[in-house]
Amino acid sequence: MITIPYLTVVSTYFSYGLRFAFGQLRDYSRLIVDWCSTNNLQGYAPICLAHEDFYIRRLYHRIQDCFNRPISMLLILGLMLARGTLLTTTRLSRTTSVHAEIEECVAKYVGKPAAIVTGMGFTTNSAIIPVLIGKGGLIISDSLNHTSIVNGARGSGATIRIFQHNSNHFLSRLFSI
Repeated sequence: MITIPYLTVVSTYFSYGLRFAFGQLRDYSRLIVDWCSTNNLQGYAPICLAHEDFYIRRLYHRIQDCFNRPISMLLILGLMLARGTLLTTTRLSRTTSVHAEIEECVAKYVGKPAAIVTGMGFTTNSAIIPVLIGKGGLIISDSLNHTSIVNGARGSGATIRIFQHNSNHFLSRLFSI
């Protein structure tokens, strides 16, 4: 059985408690500032309720770099060892016959004339969305979309309308505008 030293346990709980207290203080001070300022967002759906995303805003975002470090799958590591470099940008390695074959298979599978395969999810969303839609376009976005989708939408220059997650009421209001 693994035992955790008492000092480690106490300092961890103290750290979480301190972050929670400062998070509550920041939310309270933000509430006062928002109450005193004019509200330019009248008529827009709230992205989320104040207490719903406290953990994400005040705790998780501050420590996410510690947890979001993908190591890799064993299969991918095996392929990399067998072939050398496995994933890289097309700017560095150019498109190979394997890339073209995968794109052709994906296009055939989804029933489309062509497909784009990229090696990284964040880049897929943040770099390709601005290519697909630009100024004058409209993006209707879920409030809980991943940061890569949000960055891609912002980079496109298109008008962005956000609806509250799992709320058909707000979504139907966006379509009726």
